[in-house]
Amino acid sequence: MDDHVDATRKLLHIGSADVRFVVIHGSGGVGKTTLAKVIFNQLCDSRDSFHHCCFLGNVRETAKRNGLVHLQNMLLREFNPRMREISDIDSGIKTIKDSVMNKKVLIILDDLDEHEQIENLAGDPTWFGLGSRIIVTTRNRSCILGRPGVLVYCMSVMSFGHALQLFSKHAFKMDSPPIECLQISKEVVAACGRLPLALEVMGSYLHHVDKDQWKSKIDVIASHNDVQKKLMISFEALDPRTKEIFLDIVCFFVDRETMNAKYMWEACDFQPEEGVERLKSMSLIKISEKSTFWMHDLIRDLGREIIIQENLKCPERRSRLWSTKQVKHVLLKEKSLRFLELHRVQLTGDFEYALQDLKWFSWSSHRSATREEEYLEVTNLVLQDIVVLNLSISNITDDWFWGPNKIKICYEFYKPGSRLGKSKPNALPKLI
Repeated sequence: MDDHVDATRKLLHIGSADVRFVVIHGSGGVGKTTLAKVIFNQLCDSRDSFHHCCFLGNVRETAKRNGLVHLQNMLLREFNPRMREISDIDSGIKTIKDSVMNKKVLIILDDLDEHEQIENLAGDPTWFGLGSRIIVTTRNRSCILGRPGVLVYCMSVMSFGHALQLFSKHAFKMDSPPIECLQISKEVVAACGRLPLALEVMGSYLHHVDKDQWKSKIDVIASHNDVQKKLMISFEALDPRTKEIFLDIVCFFVDRETMNAKYMWEACDFQPEEGVERLKSMSLIKISEKSTFWMHDLIRDLGREIIIQENLKCPERRSRLWSTKQVKHVLLKEKSLRFLELHRVQLTGDFEYALQDLKWFSWSSHRSATREEEYLEVTNLVLQDIVVLNLSISNITDDWFWGPNKIKICYEFYKPGSRLGKSKPNALPKLI
């Protein structure tokens, strides 16, 4: 990694006063995000002070799920947490320009895959003050083709020696394999194609496997050219409860706070403490310094492909849905949902006999939306098994209530800035 850091920092040339765009390009699992994080931490801690430092991760996934305006708002909040939310792309571009004009900033945009993403988040060097540095990581080099002045660092796979060391750290908890395991460790490194992600996950997996079974496992790893298929071996080794936790994280909880998810898993008897520790030990997830879940995008894509394969033609028959269009079709039909999260929608109607098994319900509206534009007006919704209720980013006010003819549950809700009711229920769930 040190060689990659040195080469990238030469392109950045921090001492120069110009504005530089540097792209880290490479295949999935090669370590682009790790490299970007190392450089980000070094520059933020160095004497080369920046007015603002921002690491915007998972751009590709966030853009697909929430749109470019959401990404623009995320970036603006890094500049000013009290920044008023923008509601369209053009306003976002103007506000970003105004926020960073004449300011020296460090921005990392991780995992871009489309030209429009960089255009609308960091469109032109003239947006930024002298000395600013914009770093982009991507698998798709075409998304930055034609941009003048962009410097590209092509990240290759690790050297064999460094790859063996990384594998050994996870498989043996030491920098090199025991002499009796040296040859078979070399075979694993070769089978993983020297990709850091595959080495880390396979090393963590084999750490829990008897050495006399390694040979048969390596044959399976080597038989797959696709990285995701190699990673699938680790998923298949999980127990049923931990698989459920893993797939929930894949679809709903990347970059989300860990404790709230655990409340739901406890209610489902998934034994979350043991499951999360197992996923960590298998290097399938990590817990950030902010106590949020993190996983590599290739692992996330693997999990979602597992769910898609549950039923290729009928999404409503899959165990989890994350596409807005798919959710709309099944919302009122499905009675056994345990997780439902809605953003910027009008939710109305009679929900009798629907959502009876719900454990997690989150409903949020746009901060600038009026009550008439986005509202929650439902009848006969019985949330008897609810564990986590999130109404913190909504237009719900104190005069909106859980009435006996509206929503029948055994507690009141709390919204930041509002007043709690006088009565306090005995069995209070986790309120956000």
